[in-house]
Amino acid sequence: MNYLSILKNISKQHTIYIVGGFIRDYLMDNKIKDIDLLVMSDLDSVVDEFSKKINKKKIVLDEVRGVYRVIPDDNICIDFSNPVGQDLHQDLGCRDFTCNSIAVKLDELSQIDNRYYIEKDKMIDPYAGIKDIENNVLRMVKSDFIVNDPIRILRAYRFSNNLEFNIDQNTLRIINNNLKLIKSTKNERIKEELIKLLNNKLKSKTLHNFLNSKLMRYLFNINTYERSKQKEILLKQNEYILEKRVLRNLRMKKYLFNLLQLFLLPIIKNVVTIDEVENIFLNYTFSKKDVKIFKDHLWSCKMILKNMVLYNKQVQLIYQDLFIKDIYPDDIKYLLLSYFESTKRNEDIKDKVIYIVEKLKLMHKRTKPKIIDGEQIKEILDLQESKIIGDILEIIRRKRALGLLKGSEEVYNYLENTFNKNNKS
Repeated sequence: MNYLSILKNISKQHTIYIVGGFIRDYLMDNKIKDIDLLVMSDLDSVVDEFSKKINKKKIVLDEVRGVYRVIPDDNICIDFSNPVGQDLHQDLGCRDFTCNSIAVKLDELSQIDNRYYIEKDKMIDPYAGIKDIENNVLRMVKSDFIVNDPIRILRAYRFSNNLEFNIDQNTLRIINNNLKLIKSTKNERIKEELIKLLNNKLKSKTLHNFLNSKLMRYLFNINTYERSKQKEILLKQNEYILEKRVLRNLRMKKYLFNLLQLFLLPIIKNVVTIDEVENIFLNYTFSKKDVKIFKDHLWSCKMILKNMVLYNKQVQLIYQDLFIKDIYPDDIKYLLLSYFESTKRNEDIKDKVIYIVEKLKLMHKRTKPKIIDGEQIKEILDLQESKIIGDILEIIRRKRALGLLKGSEEVYNYLENTFNKNNKS
């Protein structure tokens, strides 16, 4: 479906501009994920006409400001909005960074063989955004850009990191002078920006600027990295993650792993408790499932650091303390090895971590195929519904994890020989 020709046909009756990230990504030859359209008048009629012609639903993103989304068949998101202010130049002047403050009339966009084309001299660029893109510079449009929307503090780090732009020094100064304003931002918006930032590789320069800004204090009430030694540990830890390309091999979401990097040292130093961290992220409206995964991995890392020698001597303690359903042992290994590398621990400690992780992986592998359930236990032992069934399932799981029961036949024999019908205990 050629949705672009439909849009251009509609624009014959209306003034419509392409703005923001589309032009930035086009100039950088990045993959185009969405199109932002500024409709100068009759917004509702434009969106309604387009959604009907392509037979797709209109999604309301912000009814007060007038922001709508339509998703064509090829999953490109097309967002429609009213201008901020009286005209195009006022709207561009209210945007965050110069790289996002470029516009072009919709008529000037063409598409051939799924590629877009715009002539550069047709672009409207009042704040020299094209030059900043060419120089890889992230620069504010106006000095009040943080006061108008404090979430731009995090957006600056996201764009700098993901686009590999250097933050202009004056822009960085204004960000650092207004950090406390981030507290006035809705928690949901902070969560969304954190995920967008941390779902990518954390570039060393971005992390360095982030830590120097003391933003951790305002976001999480943590000042650990305001000390140069602790800051150096995290920076070296992140260098190890980048060098070993750890993020390519993760089982968990990238943003969760990057958060674990940030919070491992504060947990080790007892600056904050795991329960306090859990509450922080629940307040920021992260999903309960993600918070549990984050908490379980943080707890597992702390337990390994605390009981490393014991775990290497008594395998059953690894099961007792660390065998959690949604744990990813290799992700724990990457995190701890990066920490030990940054703190220059000896190879013997790293070997102990690897031993623990490999044992934990083996336990998960042994218990992964489901051999028996509660209904089968009731049938084999002639039991009614009882709490003891759950206890029996746990005993079987532990013995399978430790390699004491292998295969369904050994499990059935163990049940019949241990829990006979006359003594259901």
